[in-house]
Amino acid sequence: MGPGGNGSVEASVQVADVGDPQLRASGVVPDRRRVLLYLLLLAALVVVTFGRSGSFQFVMWDDDRMLYANPHVHGLTAANLHWMFTDSTYNRLYMPLGWLGYALSVALVGLNAPAQHLVNVGLHLVNVLLLFALLRELLKAARSPVSAGWQDFAAAAGAALWAVHPLRVEAVAWVGARVHLMMAVFLLAGLWMYLRSVQRAADRRQLMWGRPLFWAAVAGYGLSLLTFPAGLLLPAVLVVLDVYILGRAEGEPRRGPAWARLIVEKWPMFLLAMAAIAVSVWGRFHTQTMAHAAGVDTFGVGSRLMQAFYVCAYYVAATLWPTHLSPVYTTLVRFSPDEPLFVFSAAAVVGITVVLFAMRRRWPTAWAAWLCHLLVLLPFLGLTEHPDYTSDRYTYGEGVIYSALVAGWLASGRVALHVRKMAAVAAGVIVVGLAALSFGQVAVWRDTPTLYAYVLQELNGDPYGLDIHLRWARYALQQGDAAAALREADAVLVQAPKVPTAAELRGQALELAARQGSQRGLSLAEVRELYLAAGAAFRRAFVLRPTRPLLEQAAAAYEAGGNPAAAAELRAAETPDGGPPPPR
Repeated sequence: MGPGGNGSVEASVQVADVGDPQLRASGVVPDRRRVLLYLLLLAALVVVTFGRSGSFQFVMWDDDRMLYANPHVHGLTAANLHWMFTDSTYNRLYMPLGWLGYALSVALVGLNAPAQHLVNVGLHLVNVLLLFALLRELLKAARSPVSAGWQDFAAAAGAALWAVHPLRVEAVAWVGARVHLMMAVFLLAGLWMYLRSVQRAADRRQLMWGRPLFWAAVAGYGLSLLTFPAGLLLPAVLVVLDVYILGRAEGEPRRGPAWARLIVEKWPMFLLAMAAIAVSVWGRFHTQTMAHAAGVDTFGVGSRLMQAFYVCAYYVAATLWPTHLSPVYTTLVRFSPDEPLFVFSAAAVVGITVVLFAMRRRWPTAWAAWLCHLLVLLPFLGLTEHPDYTSDRYTYGEGVIYSALVAGWLASGRVALHVRKMAAVAAGVIVVGLAALSFGQVAVWRDTPTLYAYVLQELNGDPYGLDIHLRWARYALQQGDAAAALREADAVLVQAPKVPTAAELRGQALELAARQGSQRGLSLAEVRELYLAAGAAFRRAFVLRPTRPLLEQAAAAYEAGGNPAAAAELRAAETPDGGPPPPR
């Protein structure tokens, strides 16, 4: 796939009679039945792979902050709409249309967890079909020399690989990550309209300002930024596509006039991007739910650079080998920039960049894909964050690059037909394998205990596991499960005896067990023992954190034989340290 081809042939096809049987037999005229078949197959693939999430519950992993415990999305009232478009303290990113999307889903299906999960599946399905249409348009715009039938197959294969890749699971099976799905609807639609505009232009080197589809693409991009600014650098990506894929710089040097003209053409998008960056930076320093940006004194320039290299390399590796996926990756929590993993990542990124730059005229598609990879990931490099976390959902847009590469290779005239046929079979096998992996990964998001157990398994003793145990204890208390809350609090105290939150949660679990014991017929002596143990736990928490006098009061009350009034006062007090993380 790349610039080139015969525009006159393309024009003759566009004006030809679509009913001509010779053209239809040759595959030049797209077969609507074939396209419909691919759409149905893609839809079935999505439903089979992700449909089981339609029986899942909410998880205490930002689902509360984003949806079910966020009153601002419970109703399309004037006050809620005002909050969505003006609040700057609840979340560090300005995403009014993201909040509006949550509110619309609540208005549509309420707080029914299975139905909310199906909303995610529906949005992913829309994006898969949009990607299929986008890849078809990209292959036409890039003047792929193969038949329309092969182009459609290549687009379907690329869309299928993206649709069922295990890295998509987090965004689809997690209600709290829905903003990535909503954002992609606008972004993919905008990109499709841009390609359509270029493909229909008589002279691609002309500015697109006079074409309505170009302005529709600008609108789609703007709506994506208002939903979630993950596609921030789309304008730069479009310039790369213009030069190396769409042939809009043909006949001109690739430095100077062509680049400048294509950049100027996209001034509306770059203006929107700068506005989004300004709002995000302002929110980064004014939100109440995020720590301040890391200073150079605590997170040096060298460490930031090595972190960026690691992130760029990590997402390539995760795409090629999607195993041991998890909602939490702790590699960047504590690291030294001279560790072998980071040195290797830097060498790999620099090496690939140098080689592809040197070969850019021979391999323009590979060079363009690598540039797009770097540009798309730029907002996710964590250059101001420490600690930072890589996340599967950040690949929702970035993964489109790989699907485009696959589609472009399958539709390349440089690849022999028999090789393309073998590749088609291999693609089918890979799609089935990825779908099987994703089908299993989806189950991780079934409910909160399942999610926490899986995360702990993947952390495999990492200190971050203590935070997961604390979350699980809080969740168990909310569910009235005293035994589970006690188990998780004790798991922390065994590894870290001086964590006051764990001692406090242990006290709350024992207090809950005492109250439930009274209802279940435990003897007064047994109930008293539970209260005494709760008192000891609260006193331990107070010794570790003497800034909370309520802990000492409750401890004294329990040690005196139990005082429900004091217990109620304690439960109504401020939330213990280490509560749920901010929205991500």
